[in-house]
Amino acid sequence: QKSEPAPNERRVKIPRGGMKPPPVRSLQIMILNPKIEYAIKPARWPDMDCFLGMVSGVEPMRTHLENLLLEAFQKLPGKHALLLGKPEIKEIVEKGNVVLYPHLSKEKFRELVLSAKYFVSRPGYSTIMDQAVLGANCLFVPTPGQTEQIYLSKIISKFRYARVMKESKLSAESLEQAFAGSVYRLPFADSSLLKKAVFEFMEQYK
Repeated sequence: QKSEPAPNERRVKIPRGGMKPPPVRSLQIMILNPKIEYAIKPARWPDMDCFLGMVSGVEPMRTHLENLLLEAFQKLPGKHALLLGKPEIKEIVEKGNVVLYPHLSKEKFRELVLSAKYFVSRPGYSTIMDQAVLGANCLFVPTPGQTEQIYLSKIISKFRYARVMKESKLSAESLEQAFAGSVYRLPFADSSLLKKAVFEFMEQYK
């Protein structure tokens, strides 16, 4: 299974026995790329006020997460949305209190994220970067067996940038419990620091 590619990324060969995490100061900046040109301004999405889920990746894991989130959202109060990542489909479907959007433009996606209280998705590289820019209150569900997502999840969880949950634990009850209490936010860094951090990271694993 392939993880989401980062723009202009250089693949790093992970040595046998695993990869040592880079310095925290570099990692914070490396995984958060403010390349996305979103204008951060107040926005409200009609009839959507609680959970937003986004599914991605290869089958059958993509559809499995879609079904888990749909089942969980339908049991939770409020109006929720699922973004399916299927641009070939044009029809928007409503299932109870959950609206399923096959695909959205960048601007509509920004509005939907800013309207939601909580954001749930796989911790893909690009997804993490987008949510850092938008300031979403995130919970990430790494794909079982996908090394990069599991690695990023551990770092994100360790420094309390976002919540992380195993796919096997995902339910309406676990989502409510996970978002009770403090709000976590991914840190945001400027592009000059990003370039420096990425260079330092790549130098370590040449």
